[in-house]
Order: sequence, then C-alpha cells, then structure tokens
Amino acid sequence: MKITYDPLIGVAVPDARVDQWVYDAVNTSGDIVVGTRDMVDQFRLLRASGAIAELIIVFNGVNLVVDKHGRLSKWPKGFCNHTTSRVIALATYGV
Repeated sequence: MKITYDPLIGVAVPDARVDQWVYDAVNTSGDIVVGTRDMVDQFRLLRASGAIAELIIVFNGVNLVVDKHGRLSKWPKGFCNHTTSRVIALATYGV
C-alpha cells in the first residue's frame, strides 16, 4: 500500500476519528493523501500489527519504506514535524 503525506493538501480528520478513517482507507482503492502525523502513525501501527503487508509513504517525492515494526527507512527533514516544532516552541517559553 502506498500513501502520500502532504500537510498542506492532505486529508485531516479529528483525532478521535483517525482510527476509523484509516481503517476505511485501507479497505478502499485509489490515492490516499493524508495531512496529519496521527494519520501517518495509524497507518504505521497497522503495518506493525500485520494488518498491512507493505507500506510506503511518499513525502516530497521520496518513497519512505515502513518496515514490519512500523519504522521508516529514513526520516527526512520536514516529515511530520509540525507537532514537534510546536512542542519545542512551548519548551522555549518554559511551559
């Protein structure tokens, strides 16, 4: 299975609906473009659980292979980093 991560134009669903949305997406055909890290991580979880036999995540034209443990072959700069950037910013304010 191949999905694309694009935080600008990808589908974004509320946190509480991610599991069901991803489950439904796995059982459909067509291009899947997601826009949030939660959605990416749910696909990785399904790969790690064996529910998905193969998973490739496309980011900026690069194929990221997800292994049987849900780990990525590489983690390019800018990939799923929006939350991390916010947490770092909060930490600089002493939160």
